[in-house]
Amino acid sequence: MNFAFPQLRANRREGRSVLPALVGLIIAVAACAQTTGGNAPIVANSDESNDLVIDSAISGAPSPFGSYLAGRFARNERDLDGAADFLVQALAIDPDNHDLRFQAFRALVAAGRLDEALPLAEELVAVDPEAPGLVLALAAFKDGQYEDARGFLSQLSPSGYNALLVPLVEAWLTFAEGDAPAAQGILGSMPESAGFTAFRALHQGLMYELADESDAAEAAYKVAANAQPGAFRVALALGGLYERLDRLDDARAVYDAFVEANPDAPWLDDTIASLGARATPAPLIATPVEGAADVLFGLADALQGEDESGEALVYARLADYLRPDHDATQLLLGEVFELQGLPHEAIAAYGRVAPGSPLAWTARLRVATNLDALDRSAEAVANLEIMASERPARPDPWVTLGDVRRGAREWAAAAAAYDKAIALSGEAQPRHWRLYYVRGIAFERAQQWPRAEADFLKALELEPEQPYVLNYLGYSWVDQGINLAEALDMIESAVDQRPNDGFIVDSLGWALYRLGDYREAVRHLERALELEPDDPTINDHLGDALWQVGRVVEAEFQWRRTLSLNPDEALAASIKAKLERGLVVASPSNGDG
Repeated sequence: MNFAFPQLRANRREGRSVLPALVGLIIAVAACAQTTGGNAPIVANSDESNDLVIDSAISGAPSPFGSYLAGRFARNERDLDGAADFLVQALAIDPDNHDLRFQAFRALVAAGRLDEALPLAEELVAVDPEAPGLVLALAAFKDGQYEDARGFLSQLSPSGYNALLVPLVEAWLTFAEGDAPAAQGILGSMPESAGFTAFRALHQGLMYELADESDAAEAAYKVAANAQPGAFRVALALGGLYERLDRLDDARAVYDAFVEANPDAPWLDDTIASLGARATPAPLIATPVEGAADVLFGLADALQGEDESGEALVYARLADYLRPDHDATQLLLGEVFELQGLPHEAIAAYGRVAPGSPLAWTARLRVATNLDALDRSAEAVANLEIMASERPARPDPWVTLGDVRRGAREWAAAAAAYDKAIALSGEAQPRHWRLYYVRGIAFERAQQWPRAEADFLKALELEPEQPYVLNYLGYSWVDQGINLAEALDMIESAVDQRPNDGFIVDSLGWALYRLGDYREAVRHLERALELEPDDPTINDHLGDALWQVGRVVEAEFQWRRTLSLNPDEALAASIKAKLERGLVVASPSNGDG
């Protein structure tokens, strides 16, 4: 939960860092897959599909098979609306196709078009109650049709994510029906599991507060706070309760504890600064339906934390359907879209975070990052400079500005931005390793190796086993032919931690190459190429290693392939020379530098 250091760009030798979870309470949920009926892919009869394609070509009319393929293509390209449109079109042509109906339904949910998905859900439920049951239950709940909602919930299997979802939604449904003790009984009877205590206690507190039972709400929120220290939404719930009870010192203590646990998070800066001088905050939820939305949000957030962004998107969409004005859900949707490579959608989601929200600052930072991803770097820089002037003591706009400059290969400007961020960050703490790492990258690319090396070593001082730093510094030493034994140890440690990162595996192969162990180098470089087949440097490295073990034809093939991958000018010139004259064999470096 550290927003002073936005997501690092994917870069050779940098590795890929996963964007930290952006919102509130991260709950550990058993990540067992939920099975739903009717989810098998369409397998068309070959003769029938050929007839459809031929008929379509002759008549010019769309075919269900063609629209289905277009929908599949759009889905693979992460075009959520396009996938939904094509699959709905295919279904209109072939309305009796159950599998197609299910896929269209799922695509509409993923695209956030729940109102369009509901008619399909009503058709699906007659054949397969499991697949659309949750959506229909939530829609009925939202419309106040509690008996229908309960009926749909009862048809859901208790396995997978439903083991968590169904009783929680049922508890809120029971609360909505006016039986608060029974609702609390449902929550209390749920089995204990790692990471679930805080989530359940939060919802118990929300129910108690909605029932005007402040003492019980406080007790439940305290359980959640003890089970999940530093959780944002728990801090908001308990601190807000104290503010509503005019216990401002207690509220400040809660907020200060959050800041101590999350020193770089900006979410409570304004809350603390205006404590006692602003309007009393409202409770986190105002209705049972919002409580159910919070359940879905919590599951989506947990799934996103487990890198299950596809499932996270579905549950976040359902949360948004029940409560479209929830800032935390919008921020979570933005994160999901960002990690799926959908910057337009991410910007739209972040833009729906209310300007006065505690999460608005983070949303603005993420908008700038996604503007940069859309090659709107000037706009991103302008926004970040405004943010830096608004809060001159915060380092995060400078970190993001450094990332933007680094992505544009403006190395000196990037280093200058990171300089400012480091100066504003105070005494270096372990969490600051990323700042020294990215500034080191900027220095290295700017041909300022002594300063780069010092930053990498500082990053390792702060976080000694950080795999990306170990890899970058180790690779840099290998590339310069210095400190090879130490570099090899570093890179092997990085590979042990990230065995499926092709760039790190390539670094190990290249280190072995520079040490003259060509056969082992080939083995690791072939593995790196499996992981990152389209990286020109990895292809070139493998070509060199193949040449050294006498596999000349394969080496030349690898070099020619590298030329097809748009290498930079220097690499392209080197490869052309090797293809003309072969690889000039040099003695392996002894690492003395």
